[in-house]
Amino acid sequence: MQKSIAVFVIVLIAGSAGAKHADQKKTAFGTAIRTGSGFIQYHNTCVTFEVWFVSGSFFDGLRRSKTANGGEFSNRKNKFIYHSFPKELIVDVEAIPLKCPVQPTEVTPPDYAAGLMSGALFKVAWKQGDELLPVLLGATQEIHHNLSWRWNYLLTVPSEGVPLNDSLEIDVSLRHGISEAHLAAGLNSAF
Repeated sequence: MQKSIAVFVIVLIAGSAGAKHADQKKTAFGTAIRTGSGFIQYHNTCVTFEVWFVSGSFFDGLRRSKTANGGEFSNRKNKFIYHSFPKELIVDVEAIPLKCPVQPTEVTPPDYAAGLMSGALFKVAWKQGDELLPVLLGATQEIHHNLSWRWNYLLTVPSEGVPLNDSLEIDVSLRHGISEAHLAAGLNSAF
């Protein structure tokens, strides 16, 4: 059995001088903000990950401004300054498995790597400085449509009182640990 470990790659979203806006999308659960990404390879399968935080309208219009103390988060609509996350987040871990190396003449079927991707397990912890605070996940849901390569894993993560500068460490175990990924997601990497 071969095991692969992935290391999180920070994705920085460029913005204008001063306040920066993150990559957002609308979902059934509210506005989502992209907070991290990653990649693993297991034999001839490559899996790319994107991590999105969702919590109703909390992230709609959220921006980060540089201050003398580092940075602060505010909403461009109501000008309110935010210091901590809402009570809970839906963390959408999107994964797309493809054959690698990609062969331009070969079409990858949408059910490719279903045995690897189905039944993924997750462990999460909030990272405050150097300290990891494990989190007991609420509901989890796996979504994969037969005509799509994308897999979505929706994790309900308690976040009440967690400072917005903290990050969420996510350990993903595919196929009972045969392939593992470590992802880090946070607002500081989104802006």
